[in-house]
Amino acid sequence: MFYPIYDAIHPLTRRQQRFTSRLVVLPLLVFGISLTLTACGGAQTPAPTDTPAPVATAQLLPTATVMVAATVAPTVVATADVATPLPPATPAAPPAATATTNPLPMIAGRLNDLTLGLQTLITGLDEPVFITHAGDGSGRLFIVEKRGVIRIWQGNQLLEPPFLDIVSRVGSNSSEQGLLGLAFAPDFASSRLIFVNYTNRQGDTIVERYGVTDDPNRADPASAFRILRIDQPAPNHNGGMVAFGPDGNLWIGAGDGGGANDVFKNGQNPRALLGKMLRLDVMSDLSKPYVTPADNPWVSQTWNGQRVAPEIWALGLRNPWRFSFDRATGDLWIGDVGQDAYEEIDRVAAEQKGYPNGGLNFGWPLMEGLPLFRIGIGVQPARIGAAGRRA
Repeated sequence: MFYPIYDAIHPLTRRQQRFTSRLVVLPLLVFGISLTLTACGGAQTPAPTDTPAPVATAQLLPTATVMVAATVAPTVVATADVATPLPPATPAAPPAATATTNPLPMIAGRLNDLTLGLQTLITGLDEPVFITHAGDGSGRLFIVEKRGVIRIWQGNQLLEPPFLDIVSRVGSNSSEQGLLGLAFAPDFASSRLIFVNYTNRQGDTIVERYGVTDDPNRADPASAFRILRIDQPAPNHNGGMVAFGPDGNLWIGAGDGGGANDVFKNGQNPRALLGKMLRLDVMSDLSKPYVTPADNPWVSQTWNGQRVAPEIWALGLRNPWRFSFDRATGDLWIGDVGQDAYEEIDRVAAEQKGYPNGGLNFGWPLMEGLPLFRIGIGVQPARIGAAGRRA
């Protein structure tokens, strides 16, 4: 059975489009390689019992206005080298908002008219989780293996030795840990730089830069340059995707820290990098880990009087395991792993957000999909603008 994806556009902002469904069935063009998706819906690691989950309260008014409040507990914010503990932050809730849900027009044709087939193309892989290309016209496919290896498929064969082997750095014991993301620099043909996202032997998120050797099919493990480290309190919900946007900046999807119910209270914490979409300039000065783009939404603004980590572009995400920029339109699509009832596909149209603007709140853990989390009242997350005002 096919369930349509629903489109909810906040009537006040027109800045954000959010698509959610109880079950989304999407036709896929299959290259014949089976990618093992390690992101989970429920928690695999028992959540601590001494820290209560955030509580969302709702008041349903005749105009379908829902007021939501959340308390944010202490957490950590990461620097380019290591996370630093911060005191508690308790931001006020966004102003009440009226939300509408409009069905997305059904795609032309019928699902039963679509014929799908599978064909084995590549064998001999070990838990592949991602596949991409370098954008250099070489025709090579780069396959990321969870254990910490990147393989090249070219000319109908799997090349040896691997493009990159950092198994000694990568911690991959848990199902959601490992080497999770790979991005090629926008000027890769000349700079020969790649960026990876993995969990280290301590379970923390690491984003690193590597250079390619004189052999175009070999990256140099000794060239590792640390971009970012984020302490992870649990082994699940690590996000892992890295990608360059049409703006030339590196975008990073960071999960909420794991456990269940956002037990570490990172999703709505403006001072933690977990549960966020991050946007970094990693190309303008290669001597530095990164430069925070001056047009990131909270570089010079606060959220309800609270300081926001300047690397943050959007908050309120549970586990943005994969995201992508539409090459034709520039739209941003985020696959956010749900917990109990909903999996999310979030779309932010390029003409709506403008890459510098951001400041979006996708709702977690106040909401899972459109309903309030564990309450079931459909509402739409708001956009948080300058000084916490609805833009």
